[in-house]
Amino acid sequence: MRSLMKIYRCKTYLWISVTLTSPALLSIIVNVILVLRLHALYDRNIKILAVLSSLIVADIGGNIFIMYRIGVLTSRSAFVIPPILGLPILGCLAAPDSTMLTFISWVPCVFLNTLFFIMTMIKFYQSTMAKQRRGVRLSPLIVAFFTSGTMSFFIIASMAIVSAAITILVDGPLQILYMPWIIVTFSLAGSRLILNLREAGASNQPIAAMPTSSSLTVVERFSRLDA
Repeated sequence: MRSLMKIYRCKTYLWISVTLTSPALLSIIVNVILVLRLHALYDRNIKILAVLSSLIVADIGGNIFIMYRIGVLTSRSAFVIPPILGLPILGCLAAPDSTMLTFISWVPCVFLNTLFFIMTMIKFYQSTMAKQRRGVRLSPLIVAFFTSGTMSFFIIASMAIVSAAITILVDGPLQILYMPWIIVTFSLAGSRLILNLREAGASNQPIAAMPTSSSLTVVERFSRLDA
């Protein structure tokens, strides 16, 4: 009876740790922040917001399903560690066959971040060309808006690719080696997306040319809301 209770607690803990503390939750938060930034960049275009929101909802639904399935597989494969040399070992282990599900879960992450990066660079190019024709520069706030988005893309995309490679190439307990790093990556990228704008907005540097286009005006309003 005691052994059954122990394995039940282990199964419950493993299911909760896989489903409710997954890096996928941090990924969703970062993607929502990126969608809000793109909504501001593209003049609050409702059509673009609807398309991006649909992609985010699909990503959330896919992540929920995959994390639930991985949680079930992990819980079912849990087993109590047998005593070694007659000494009991606390806790339990799990060996789920979830390699393919984990790999699939990284595909939307790379796709969405690549899409967000391309959209950001398109708007950056358009804004830069428009300013050059007028003979003025982009303000530090707008530059921070674009640079933080670029930084976020490269950090998240790089870690997602590395994590997917580890999932495929590594077997055994070392397969989750990427977990602490991916959590740090999403936390860093998500926080800097907001803090970089606040730092630029609070800077004492003079703004050489205030944005005149509607898209850049919306960006500054967005940053003031963050502040």
